[in-house]
Amino acid sequence: MFFPLFRSVPHPPLTPKPLTQPAPRSSQAYYKFASPAEIKELMLWVYPPKEEEVVEQRKLSDAQKAEIKSIFVLYDANNNGLLEKKELFEALTASGYDDEEIEEMFEEYDQDGSHAIDFDEFCAMLESSYLD
Repeated sequence: MFFPLFRSVPHPPLTPKPLTQPAPRSSQAYYKFASPAEIKELMLWVYPPKEEEVVEQRKLSDAQKAEIKSIFVLYDANNNGLLEKKELFEALTASGYDDEEIEEMFEEYDQDGSHAIDFDEFCAMLESSYLD
């Protein structure tokens, strides 16, 4: 006697899951019965999220800060803890900078508008040259 391998078993008709959000048309064509969350998960396999590059902010070491402090004290002719424009001009013209460059630096790094550069502003001025 012959026994069929597959019998016809009644089953409920396949109905697609209701979509809460419209999925892209191309993905609906390929994945008719997938939910939007499942389609999103499948798309992550193909297009993984971009990992943001973590930029480590470098800081001045204690030795570098000490060196900058010694330069600051050397440039501070009147020992008031501030570099006035005149003191900065004298020090940087001796280092080979022209007047326009010094004026631009002074305006850029005098952040508090006090018409003098304190030690923190001086550190910010020299930081890029020390960290590069």
